[in-house]
Amino acid sequence: MDYAGRNADLVFNLTRESAFSFKCQRCGACCHNKAIHLNPFETLRLARFLGLKTAQFLRQCLDPEEPILRLMPDGSCLFLSASECRVYEHRPLVCRLFPLGQLLDPEGGEKFSFFPLHPDCLGLPGEDGTVASHLGRQGIQPYLYYESIYAGMAKKIPEKGLSVSWLDVDAVVDSYCRSKRIRKPHRLKRLLDLHLEALWFETAGRGS
Repeated sequence: MDYAGRNADLVFNLTRESAFSFKCQRCGACCHNKAIHLNPFETLRLARFLGLKTAQFLRQCLDPEEPILRLMPDGSCLFLSASECRVYEHRPLVCRLFPLGQLLDPEGGEKFSFFPLHPDCLGLPGEDGTVASHLGRQGIQPYLYYESIYAGMAKKIPEKGLSVSWLDVDAVVDSYCRSKRIRKPHRLKRLLDLHLEALWFETAGRGS
């Protein structure tokens, strides 16, 4: 499974209007043996919630070889404590989507699929809502927005993609602010605006 939830064995036959509901019991069954990829928005949110700079977060929480969250020796997510997620309010997009997977076509259209649940999962699937209402309850809109933007940027630099270095939002923005002789902001949205601006200069070949 990749970041967007694509899987060759899944059937993406759901839309936002499809009947769907899921009552998560926070049992932690789905928080094992998953490759949870992060984008810069998710990295920055998690880092600030933990009181860290993004460089510290990358060293402490990500796999050293690719931008995925570390797993504990038993295969559990490093943020799982007993059966509770320690970063639940700031969990990544893929966690918010689950048990749905999302597939985007080149024109931006979207379809969804329902993942088979782990045998130990206590979650309750149903049809007393819609995919759209479920996504709304997960606070998913800003996550989809930034995932779309960063995915688009990554396509402009296929030889690099969004490498781990680009997840270090603080370092990228620090360097960019020095080059532009402007003060580094504190608000997350402004930090992300400048990070995207720096990335744009990189993709356009105008940055240093």
